[in-house]
Amino acid sequence: MLTIARPRVSAPQAVGAAIFALEMLDVYTTQLILRLPGGGEGNPLIRETMRALGNGWPVPKVCVAAFAAAYFGTRSRVSLIALAAVALCLAVDGNNLWNLFHG
Repeated sequence: MLTIARPRVSAPQAVGAAIFALEMLDVYTTQLILRLPGGGEGNPLIRETMRALGNGWPVPKVCVAAFAAAYFGTRSRVSLIALAAVALCLAVDGNNLWNLFHG
C-alpha cells in the first residue's frame, strides 16, 4: 500500500494564509475598480499611498499583508485579533466585489 504523507497546516498558518490571500484579492479588485469610469479608492490612507507611489501603491500593502500573515501564522493559537483581521479583509473584499458587479 502506498502511503502519501500530507503536510499538516496548523490553524494559525491557515489564518495567516487567508489574510495574505484576501489582501491580494483586495489589491486585484481595487485595480479593477480603478479602471472603471468613476472608480476610486475609499480608504484615505491607501488613496494617499496611491497618490505618492503611483503604480507602486500595492508594494506597501503586500509588505504589510506578508508581515501580518507571517506574524499570525507563527502564533501558537489563533487569536481574536487574527480572526478580526480576516473578518475585516472579507468585508473589504466583499465591498470591492459588490462594487465591481453592482457598482
